[in-house]
Amino acid sequence: ISQQDFDCRVLAVGLAQLTYRATIQRAENQSPSYSVRSSIWRFDGEKWQMVFHQGTACNPF
Repeated sequence: ISQQDFDCRVLAVGLAQLTYRATIQRAENQSPSYSVRSSIWRFDGEKWQMVFHQGTACNPF
């Protein structure tokens, strides 16, 4: 898996959205798959925890 084009934006105090693009090369498949990904992270006062994640297949980039 390779990842690129990370972007993080603060949605509110202690809440952030991370977006990026991923390329996945599986050993059993010669063609890689591509996706755009987004996750929501919440800070609980001690650590950041992912509370939502979505990956959507897309054309090669």
